[in-house]
Amino acid sequence: MDIVLSAKNGTLTFSYKGEMYPIHFIRENEFYAFIDDVTEPVEILVDENGIAKALSIFHRIVPKKSL
Repeated sequence: MDIVLSAKNGTLTFSYKGEMYPIHFIRENEFYAFIDDVTEPVEILVDENGIAKALSIFHRIVPKKSL
């Protein structure tokens, strides 16, 4: 799944399949992604140290890839 989260100038950006989409945080690790005509809930899954390890999106768990 082609999902990219990146921080630029203190702002988190969300891209899916090469297209950027607006997001709105509702909790520290949860936000809505506005993809075309759909509002998709997204959760950033973190480990016991607070390090992001995966995303929960589209009823799937998408593991974080190392760069």
